[in-house]
Amino acid sequence: MPRKSTSRPPRFESDLDYLESEVKWLKARIQRIAARRGLDQALGKTLPHYPGMEIPSDDKARRRLVQAQRRETTLRREIDARLTAGRRARKPTALDRICKLYGLDTTARTVLLLACATSFSMRLIHCCETGRTITCRDIATG
Repeated sequence: MPRKSTSRPPRFESDLDYLESEVKWLKARIQRIAARRGLDQALGKTLPHYPGMEIPSDDKARRRLVQAQRRETTLRREIDARLTAGRRARKPTALDRICKLYGLDTTARTVLLLACATSFSMRLIHCCETGRTITCRDIATG
């Protein structure tokens, strides 16, 4: 049986390093929300967003959702572990400091992340555009 590593994850070396990781997580979150909606459509719970839209089979939609959930969860755990390492080293990210200063909760933090991320990530903007019905609220609370 493989042994689990006892080493702690590295903290983020810079705020840009941190934001790049969060952009990956935001994209994974958008994909998970889209996969959930795809499954709802496959199960007949909701209608397609536009006529002629292909609806995946139940099994394919379920697999897509499970994969998306795993990716989102894995990325979030990695980011949170690295944030914790930075906090322990008394090297919080700028966003940590802003959230503490203004008493922002997780939802407000995610909205702030989304606002920052879309300003420097064209891929995230494209991801948001292709998920036309996915709103900022969906991503923040989602």
